[in-house]
Amino acid sequence: MEESWEKKFSVGTFLTILVLCVNIATIRYDMLQKSSEPNGLDGYFYALQAKSLVQTGHLENPSYQCGYYLCGLCSYICGDAIEGVKLWSAISSAGISLAIYLVLGFATGDFYFSILGFLLSAASPTVTQMGVNYINNQTGVMFLLLYVAFLVLIVKKRPKSLPVKTALYSCTLVFLVLSALSHKVTLVFACLVTLVFVIPVLIRLVKSNPSILFAVKLVSIIVFLVALIPAYKFFRLHSPRFANAFSLPSLPFFNATMKRALGWGALEMSVYAVLTYILAVVMLIKKRIGRCLLLLVPVLFFPFWNLDSDMGLRQWMNAIPLGIPLVVYFVHQIVNFNGSRERVGDDRSTLNLRLKLLVRIPVVLLCGFLYYALYNFTPDFYDRESDPPYNRYRNIVRDIELDDDSLLIAHLGLNHVYTYHKDLKDCLNWLPNFEVPVEKLWRLAYGTSEKRIREVLESNNTLPEKSDDLIRKIDFEYTLVREDLWQAYLLHEEPDMVEVLNNWYNPHEVRPDYIRKSKTKK
Repeated sequence: MEESWEKKFSVGTFLTILVLCVNIATIRYDMLQKSSEPNGLDGYFYALQAKSLVQTGHLENPSYQCGYYLCGLCSYICGDAIEGVKLWSAISSAGISLAIYLVLGFATGDFYFSILGFLLSAASPTVTQMGVNYINNQTGVMFLLLYVAFLVLIVKKRPKSLPVKTALYSCTLVFLVLSALSHKVTLVFACLVTLVFVIPVLIRLVKSNPSILFAVKLVSIIVFLVALIPAYKFFRLHSPRFANAFSLPSLPFFNATMKRALGWGALEMSVYAVLTYILAVVMLIKKRIGRCLLLLVPVLFFPFWNLDSDMGLRQWMNAIPLGIPLVVYFVHQIVNFNGSRERVGDDRSTLNLRLKLLVRIPVVLLCGFLYYALYNFTPDFYDRESDPPYNRYRNIVRDIELDDDSLLIAHLGLNHVYTYHKDLKDCLNWLPNFEVPVEKLWRLAYGTSEKRIREVLESNNTLPEKSDDLIRKIDFEYTLVREDLWQAYLLHEEPDMVEVLNNWYNPHEVRPDYIRKSKTKK
C-alpha cells in the first residue's frame, strides 16, 4: 500500500519547502540589488505608494490593491521604501512557488510532482520578470493559488470536525478576498476557478436528487445575470484599454515585442501554451479525473491576445504561474497508473509501480536541473538596462524646488521620481482636470531648449520681463517652464515642431476616465 498523504507531506518535508522558499526569496532579492534604484517600469510608483503609506498612513494614489499595502509593510520593516518594495517582490515570488507546491500536493498527493511544480515556478523566467515589473499581478496570483490550494484541500479532505472545517473555510474565504482585491485579473480568475469547483458539486447534487434540477438552473441563471452587471460596468469603463488588445493567434516566441521584453520567457510561454492544449486533449480522450479544469485552458492561454499590446503581455505573463500547476496536474493524471488499487502481489500492480518509478526518474532529473537553473540563471533574467533611467531622473529633479502647493507636470516615471524625492509633492503625467493657479502650475518639458522657448515667446511679445525663474534649463533635454508659458510657446511654434513635441514625453491630454475614476483622491 502507498503511504498516506499526511506521511508523504510531513512537517519535516514542509519545513524543507519553507527553507527552499527563503532560498528563492533571497536569490530574487539579491537579483533586484543589481540596481540601487527601484526595479521595473513602475518601480518608483510602488516605492512612492509604500513611502506615502509609511509616512502619512495612506497611499499617495488611493487604491484597494493589496500589493501596495504589503510593500508598505515591508518598507516599515526595512526602514526604506525602495528596499521594502524589493523585499515584498522577493517574498511574493517565493510565495507563488509555495502556493503551487500546496495546490499540487493537495491535488495529487505526490511529492515528486509537487516539488516539480515548485521548482518550475522558482526557475521560471516569466515569474522572475513578473516580480520585476508587475508586483500587484504577482501578489494577486499568489493569493489566487493559495485560494485554489485550500479549495482543493476542502474537496480532498472533506473535514468533519467543526473547528477544522471553520479554519479551512475561513482561510479559503480570506484568500479569495485577497486575490480579488489584489488585481482585477485575479478577481476574474477567482470567479472562474470557483465556477470550476462548483459545477461538479451541482452535477452530483442533481444526480442524487433530480427534482431540484429546475431550482439549480434558475439559481444559475440569476447568478449569471447578476454577474453581467459588474462585467458590463467594467468593460464600459475600461473599453479604451481593449481597443487594440486582440489579434490573430500567435505564439510569443514568434513575436518580436514579446521576445524583446521577455527573452527566454517568450519561449517558455510558447512551450507551456502548446503543451497545455495537447495535454488537455489527452485528458479529454482518456477521460481523466479533473476534466472540468479544461475550462481554464482557453482562458489562461487565450490565443487572440495582441502580443504587441501591454494587455496581451500581462495576460500571457499571468498564464505561466497559473498554468504550471495545471500542466503538472495534467501530466500526473495522464501517467497515473493507480497501482495502489491493485491487489498486493498482483503482476499488474508490480508493473504499474515500476512504471511509476520510471516516470519519477525524469521528474527527479528535471527538478535537479531546475534547481541548478534557479541558482545560476535567475540573476540574468533581470536586465537593469531595461528599466527607465532612474539615476538620470533623480539628477533632473534634484535641483527643482517648487512651493509645497505647486503642481508639476512631467512624463510617466519622472513624475514618480519627483514626488518620491521631494517630500511627496504632487506631480502628474496628465494635464490636470481641475483648476490650478497660473503661478502654481509647472512643467518639465522635453525635447526643446530654453533658448528656443524664449525666442518664440519673445518674437510674439509673450515673454515676461522677468523670466529667468520662469524658464530654466535643467539639462540638455529638459526645461522647467511655467505651464502657461509652455502653452503660449506651443501656440506660436511651427506646427510641425508642435506635432513632434506633443508626445509621451510631454503630457498633453487629460487623464482618461477609466484611470481617473478609479484613482482620483477622495
